[in-house]
Amino acid sequence: MHPYILHLLSDIKAAHRLEQAAETSFPQSFEEEMEEIERYISGEGERPLSYFTGLKKEHFPPKEQLSEKDMKLVLRAFDEMLRTWNASIDFPENMPYSERYEFLRNKILEEGFTPVKSGYIHFDFCSGYAPGCAWGKYCSCLEIWNEEL
Repeated sequence: MHPYILHLLSDIKAAHRLEQAAETSFPQSFEEEMEEIERYISGEGERPLSYFTGLKKEHFPPKEQLSEKDMKLVLRAFDEMLRTWNASIDFPENMPYSERYEFLRNKILEEGFTPVKSGYIHFDFCSGYAPGCAWGKYCSCLEIWNEEL
């Protein structure tokens, strides 16, 4: 294990949201629920995910310095932390862990994010336009896109 991984895992643990998770926090009224939906849609309060978690790219060593096991540990811990923020990342199934880790370092931390108290936010990065897809060669739409050309 890379000697820094334990520190990084501790930082990720510290980035957990302290409020209740979505499973136990429900809007008190229909109006409160609609207000939260409107706030999310309008982007009110949106900031990079790193703003809310305190995690920055510099906290994550380059993939060349880590084993696949290290990257899996970090990705799993990051996923657990995201769940406390009512969010998750929908990585393409065929994307290797090293590429998922680099995507986390280079894209996800600076992705716009509006915290919600109920419901769930999925980072999927799918626009339906395969040539400009953030997933690159791992885009699930790429095969269909290439067949239509």
